[in-house]
Amino acid sequence: MATFNGEAYLSEMLDSIVGQKNMDFICYIHDDGSTDATLEIIQNYIFRYPKIFFLLEDDRVLGSAKDNFFYLMEQVEADYYFFADQDDVWLPKKMKKTYSALKDLEKHSYAKAPLASFCDMYVTDEELNIVADSFVESIGRSMSHIRYSQILIDNPAAGCTMCINRSCRDKALEIKNRENVEMHDVWCLLVAAVFGRVCAVEESLSYYRQHEKNEMGAAHESLGEKVSRNISDASEGKMMSEKEAFCRQKFLLAEEILKLQDVPEREREVLKTFIHPEKQSRFSRILFLKKNEFNRRSHSIWLWFWL
Repeated sequence: MATFNGEAYLSEMLDSIVGQKNMDFICYIHDDGSTDATLEIIQNYIFRYPKIFFLLEDDRVLGSAKDNFFYLMEQVEADYYFFADQDDVWLPKKMKKTYSALKDLEKHSYAKAPLASFCDMYVTDEELNIVADSFVESIGRSMSHIRYSQILIDNPAAGCTMCINRSCRDKALEIKNRENVEMHDVWCLLVAAVFGRVCAVEESLSYYRQHEKNEMGAAHESLGEKVSRNISDASEGKMMSEKEAFCRQKFLLAEEILKLQDVPEREREVLKTFIHPEKQSRFSRILFLKKNEFNRRSHSIWLWFWL
């Protein structure tokens, strides 16, 4: 768990971790320089549940949730890893169900394959009133999009829903430049999809609280809102710059994968072609993207035209 000034909702989240059923685990926490009561709350839970909670006490201030989670991955040695946000609430069987899905995946994978599982979430307001039954659907994505090319374009999994194995963690930590990835979660899921396997538990197993301090949120545009935004961006001359920024971000992510050792040959060739659109005609490019499933839940054809 990565924390920073989380006093408002932290106790509810820690209670939900204590309430996980049929699981044996340790919750390692690293705080990123909180100035509120976050550390006091954590220390209280360590006193009450010394076998569950452990605080990594140092003076490291990483400056972002992404870097804090990467730091935790480096410091903690385990067989399986879950990422926990400080402001959500997990349902009692959340860990067990995602862990069981990963164990089932192990049965059908090669030894030491990087693996990841993830679940869906209820989207709630600050008071945990449900506003959407599915986080994934609310952001316009699909639980079935677990191919590496789909994750690269539209990652369906939030980090707080994921379970990864040791092999995935080890491979993820081979990253050369963390600045080139948006968040730790998309990187870990992409690593699993390229080098191993990913599976989805199509069930909402936690409450994803939305509030003004969310670092990442569950924003989703309707078709009308999307059209309106594109018209506005076009009128202000911003559309192409935003599309270019999106493409640049995806190319950098693919390039980071290609820097890793032992990328499977098929995936290597596809990603090398993906990051060099200038080497193909527009028509060939569209056929390539379609064939290799660089797609979204909807409106993929528009993506292919400008990607």
